[in-house]
Amino acid sequence: LSWPQTILDVRTRGTAVVDGIIRAEADGRYALTPEWAALYSPKPGCPRFYPAAEGPGRIGMWTQVEAHAEWLLEVTESGHYEIAINQACPADLAGSLYMLEIKRPCDNATRGGSLHLTDAPAARTAMANKGIVRISGVVQATAGWNDYRSVSMGAAELPAGLVSVVLRPRGALITGTLMDIRGIEMSRDGLRVKDKES
Repeated sequence: LSWPQTILDVRTRGTAVVDGIIRAEADGRYALTPEWAALYSPKPGCPRFYPAAEGPGRIGMWTQVEAHAEWLLEVTESGHYEIAINQACPADLAGSLYMLEIKRPCDNATRGGSLHLTDAPAARTAMANKGIVRISGVVQATAGWNDYRSVSMGAAELPAGLVSVVLRPRGALITGTLMDIRGIEMSRDGLRVKDKES
């Protein structure tokens, strides 16, 4: 397989620093795209990042229950953020459980504030403990691997500062695979993520 590749030749005066931290868009929302995820798995390539010729890539081949994806973001303004995941999964493979953990990096919950869960759907479980927000979800069925839907995960009250967002399976993968994702979006002050079909 070959994917489109872009090579940039960047020359700087002094040391170049790339921190890999996601910052807010102009409208205050955070777009946690696959390009910015760190993927951890005992088996390399499961899951893996697939770039796209246009638009966001995806995280797919999620067959390892021990695997997780992590994003780091700099929350510039504390507040109430609604959370949605953009996911795809054929109906016959849907139904596995996953968890989103939002915490201070290295579980250091005492630095710069705490995290609190708010307005989680009753059908899903959530827990705020030692500065960690855990929101559980169920992989929803879509028309296929190329049919992505935005699924609400509830909301969280986030403090300003550096925050780690971790996506992982919760329990066994009952269908042998989790889902493909195009990202997670956090929208501030009740600006709901619109349903996306692509």
